[in-house]
Amino acid sequence: MVTEVRIYCEGDKKLRRGFSEFLKEVRDAAGRRRLGFQCIPCGAEPVRDFCIALRSHSEAFNVLLLDQDGHLSFEGLQKRNDWRPPREVSEDKVHWMVQVMESWFLADVETLREYYGPEFASDRLPAHPNVEDAPKTDVERGLKEATRRTRKGQYHKTAHAPDLLAKLRPDHVRARAPHCRTLFESLLAVLAD
Repeated sequence: MVTEVRIYCEGDKKLRRGFSEFLKEVRDAAGRRRLGFQCIPCGAEPVRDFCIALRSHSEAFNVLLLDQDGHLSFEGLQKRNDWRPPREVSEDKVHWMVQVMESWFLADVETLREYYGPEFASDRLPAHPNVEDAPKTDVERGLKEATRRTRKGQYHKTAHAPDLLAKLRPDHVRARAPHCRTLFESLLAVLAD
């Protein structure tokens, strides 16, 4: 029986609150079932921490959330990390932030504008209907250029991402990021059972 949902994600530990707020709908669904919910940023070792959790938190629904960094697949992840996942790990437990977490920011330009203020230059962001199609370098360069003249200063992952992630409107992101939509649908389906 599942006792909690644990999401192991790439990124700085400062992102914990941001991920938890962004995934509030999932957190609330877990709460209604009296289940625990944790987002656990694991720095550069999310695969390792996820594998440890499969043993140490076997009663939990453990999920791995990674930047895609190119077009990796579940099979590619196994090859890249020389990883032989246990039988209980299937593709529904591995989710992607395509290409990088910041791609999700592009789906909610209004929130970016509110956060950075009137100096925010949204026209410097890459324009893709599906934000997951924007290459990582374009996303990073676009955010830096769009924020360069703002009072908060140029986009900085550990300084700005936790707050931005917490403020994003998940419905906007899911509308433009199919992998994000799949993450929510998968987690909510588990919690609906």
